[in-house]
Amino acid sequence: MGKDDVKHANAGGAIVKIDDATRAKLQEIIKNRALLAAGLGLVPVPVFNFASTMVIQIAMVQSITKLCNVEVKKSWVKNIISSVLGSVTSTGLAQLAAGSLGNAPLIGNSLAVISAPAINGLTTYAIGHMFLRYFESEDGFLKTNFKALGNWFKEGFKEGREKLGGAISGKQQPVEAVAV
Repeated sequence: MGKDDVKHANAGGAIVKIDDATRAKLQEIIKNRALLAAGLGLVPVPVFNFASTMVIQIAMVQSITKLCNVEVKKSWVKNIISSVLGSVTSTGLAQLAAGSLGNAPLIGNSLAVISAPAINGLTTYAIGHMFLRYFESEDGFLKTNFKALGNWFKEGFKEGREKLGGAISGKQQPVEAVAV
């Protein structure tokens, strides 16, 4: 992940300034993409769920970067998403578990169908939150700090459970099976 992977439209500035109107648009993009990912999680095909969620997340980040006047390479976005999801073990393990829940006798398919939308939606929300925080970082987003990215991802996951938990799970309270 070299310095040519990310460029700010204002050549000298590495901190993105976001006004309230733009922030509202960005939060709407994140929310809508999270709900879309959750909806696609209802399709009982794990490979489809993984691939479609990744496509939604990449498109979401590209929308975020466009509004933030940041140019990024698609491969860089994929690498960041994969690295963060792989390093946030509780979420990574939960995704892996959800993919194999369908194999549990009698209740497997039901558990997978219930958990996949929540996992897809919440990880997508968390990734949007993480990138938004990353571009606004006081350290400047041209430095990739994976510890900070992981922390921002966890913050976003928690925020997603609070804001979208009921919408994703169909309940008032967020799904608690996925802990961060």
